[in-house]
Amino acid sequence: MLYIAEVKKQTTKPFMGGTKTVLRLLACQQNDNRWTTIPGQETITTEDVTGQFGEGALITVDLGPNRQLQGSVALAGEKIANLLQTFSRQVEKTKGQQDEIEQWKQSLSYQAEELNRRQEALQEAEQQIAEKEEELNQLEQERTEIQQLREQWERDRAELEGAWEQLRGEQQRLENLRQEVEGEPGLSDEQAQSLRRLVQQVEGAIEAAETTQDPLQAAQALLNEKNTAIRDQWETLDQQRQQAENKQQEAQQLSQQLQQLRQQLRDKEGNLLDTQKHLATVQSQLDTKQQIVTFLGAQLQKQSEARDVLSRLVINFPQLKIQQDVDVQSLEEMPIEELEQELDRMKKSFEDAVSFVKDQEEELDYQLQSVRELEEQLNQANSSEKENIENELSEEQDRYRFLEKTLVGQRRNLMAREDILQQHQEILNRRQGNSDAEEGNAKVDLSPIFNKIDSQRDYSEDEFHQVNDEIENLKSQVEELESTIQQQQQACQQLKEQI
Repeated sequence: MLYIAEVKKQTTKPFMGGTKTVLRLLACQQNDNRWTTIPGQETITTEDVTGQFGEGALITVDLGPNRQLQGSVALAGEKIANLLQTFSRQVEKTKGQQDEIEQWKQSLSYQAEELNRRQEALQEAEQQIAEKEEELNQLEQERTEIQQLREQWERDRAELEGAWEQLRGEQQRLENLRQEVEGEPGLSDEQAQSLRRLVQQVEGAIEAAETTQDPLQAAQALLNEKNTAIRDQWETLDQQRQQAENKQQEAQQLSQQLQQLRQQLRDKEGNLLDTQKHLATVQSQLDTKQQIVTFLGAQLQKQSEARDVLSRLVINFPQLKIQQDVDVQSLEEMPIEELEQELDRMKKSFEDAVSFVKDQEEELDYQLQSVRELEEQLNQANSSEKENIENELSEEQDRYRFLEKTLVGQRRNLMAREDILQQHQEILNRRQGNSDAEEGNAKVDLSPIFNKIDSQRDYSEDEFHQVNDEIENLKSQVEELESTIQQQQQACQQLKEQI
């Protein structure tokens, strides 16, 4: 797994040679290329591979399952710059989404105004349709009246035609009578006077007929003009009625489509709200798990510190010990000669370890002496030199604390080997009949306390890793829910645009 680490301490061993480096782990890369910070002051110690980097440098290291260094070590500047660039892009993306939301709000306001305007136009169209229908009713009434006038005119015309036929008959009869008179030798005065009266009556009837014919012709022309106007208005009214029916049908279809889209929008907004609530729940669980991880990390740190304190007590007080587990039964069954050989080998290895620890103690003494010398120089230095000496003193003190902590672990391992060696020696003495040789060397065993601390620490580590796995799972859920919310928001926006 890839880590970003800080070079804390580098120590060159004067006797053994080589370089030891302490790295503080700052962040690790997950499988999905996301980075998570490492709580606490978790460090690892490596040798020789980071000597080319100064203390305080940020590097990238690849660690195996057992926290063993794998591959090459490189400076982390480029990696951190890429991470900062990615974070900056995410911030810009979030800002762009906020601007897009504001645009959506403005677009919804414009769309609401447009819908209101169309609603008003539709109401005006309905009002016009009502007015046209009222005009149509009036035209129907006028058409009925005109039809009645036409029927009355037809009756008057028929009567007039009969009167004209009768008049033409009278004219013919008068003409015949005139011819008969002209054929007679002469008329008496009475006959002539009677004839003149008859002619005057006929002429008066003709004049009356002509006087009646002129109004009838004018009424016929007016009636024809009214019929033409009525037909034109009727055709226009039919066209307007057809257009109104088409618009009304279109408005009904649009209204149904609008209702369907609004229902779909309500359903999708409900799903979006449910997804957002689920995201808030998962985010709350994630925050809780992260707090638990922080607490477990602090607990692990305290357990490690307690174990170190007990280790220092065992080292500083000879009457204390930490008894190690030894397979007593196999040692009892082992041949004495083989047991003696095993014991000799262990003694030689123990002596080498003691020698190595002594070298480490001497190196620690040299380091302490360097610290004391720098402290004396700092007390005697002037103000211009104090800053450089203080920096050098701080570095030497860090090296001293590192050597001291390393030496504590080596002493603890040495005491564990000494206890195993002593148990082998006791078993050999007992089998050789010298069981009273070690009775005076009884020590207080602190191994139950150590085992209890180790058991609690193992349990805390298991809980720490389990909660970390749960955090990764929750983070994946958060990413999926955020992607789902984005898709649902886009779908809602599309429906809003359609509406």
